[in-house]
Amino acid sequence: MKKNLLLLASTSFLCLGSAVGAQEQDGNFYGAIRAGINWAHDEALEGNFASKDERDLGLVLGGAIGYDFKPMRLELEFMQRRNDLDGLTVRSDGGAGAALGLGPLSGPTALADTNVNASTIMANFIYDVPVVKGFQPYLGAGIGVAIVDLDYRLAGGQDLLRSNDAEPAFQALAGFSSQLSDHWTAEVGYRFLTTAQSRLLVADAIDAQAKYKSHSVLVGLRYAFGGPKKAQAAPAPVAAPAPPPNRAPRAENDRARVEAGNSVMIDVLANDRDPEGRLAGIATIGEAQYGKVSRDPSGAVRYTADPKYVGRDRFTYTVQDQDGSVATATVDVDVLSPEIGPFIVFFDFDSATLAPEAERIVRDAADAFKKYGVVRIEVVGHTDRSGAAKYNQGLSQRRAASVEKALAELGVPSDSVLSAARGESDPLVQTDDGVREPQNRRVEILFPKPGS
Repeated sequence: MKKNLLLLASTSFLCLGSAVGAQEQDGNFYGAIRAGINWAHDEALEGNFASKDERDLGLVLGGAIGYDFKPMRLELEFMQRRNDLDGLTVRSDGGAGAALGLGPLSGPTALADTNVNASTIMANFIYDVPVVKGFQPYLGAGIGVAIVDLDYRLAGGQDLLRSNDAEPAFQALAGFSSQLSDHWTAEVGYRFLTTAQSRLLVADAIDAQAKYKSHSVLVGLRYAFGGPKKAQAAPAPVAAPAPPPNRAPRAENDRARVEAGNSVMIDVLANDRDPEGRLAGIATIGEAQYGKVSRDPSGAVRYTADPKYVGRDRFTYTVQDQDGSVATATVDVDVLSPEIGPFIVFFDFDSATLAPEAERIVRDAADAFKKYGVVRIEVVGHTDRSGAAKYNQGLSQRRAASVEKALAELGVPSDSVLSAARGESDPLVQTDDGVREPQNRRVEILFPKPGS
């Protein structure tokens, strides 16, 4: 196992070295040598054989090769730690003394020249904390393999314990570095190393367990391969091109319809455009000849029609972009007659005389004519089916004439009234021939439909 780990370490160093040779010009690969003092924890063996040793301060020596990602570094580190043993105190020998042909071992036990060696191969992940130029603290952690060589030899020459098994190892590291030149960096660091619990064999027969722990203080030199990257000259400033001239917005004409006396909301901006997409909104609104124009809080334009006007009205407006350019458009508004009537005047049987209620209805029709400025209305006479058709035709004409005369007396010009008689041909209520139906004895005053 030990040979395999050493082979792995050698292969890893060779691979990284090849990468360095191929990438020297990048200046990101580095090599380091490190040395210092190692303090290994006194080992407390647990199990059938229980003891505690006392270890002197020792030395640590090694090196690393890595890649600097700035501010992260990744490196492969090989270190050798060595500490001598001062003594051993046995709490329970578990039969180790008998196995060695000695009496029971207990208490302080004399040892011959004995030492503990720990060889580690660690992959370190390091973060250089950017603080002050020339002074670089760092923090990191490592994971790898440790081969801990334990050699406990009694003063009489008996081998009490030997072990050189490989165990997983972990370490925490910290320190700081200072750049000496473009290539060389000095560093001072600290390592805390620990391994997994391992099983040991005492006197070739007795189980024990141990875990290696140590603290190391190191100094070292780091060499960056390649050289510092040459700073590229900043490109000469290029004057920004002059912005293109602003293009005026485009305002499109609009058209709307509304009944006399009512209002309509017109979204005049719906079909307006600005080539640069910077349309700010309506700048001004002109007046209409017959109606009233105002700007609504929603951004649309409200047109209110005059109740006495029917026909076409118009107004203009301007739009403005964010650069102050304007455009003008026209809005045509068709003012329509509202839905008026019909006004129906009823008559007594075989009569063409207007009753008081009928006169009131005729007055309402005349008022509507004047209010909405209607150009022409139609007066149509009707009868029921109680008499002869020829007689009823004449009666319907007389009834229409009575209404036309009343309208004229109320101020409706005769040339604005179209008169017609339909006799019994168009009843309001369908009946058999000869039936007297009051609702069919009527005159209808008809106003034009909106938009007609």
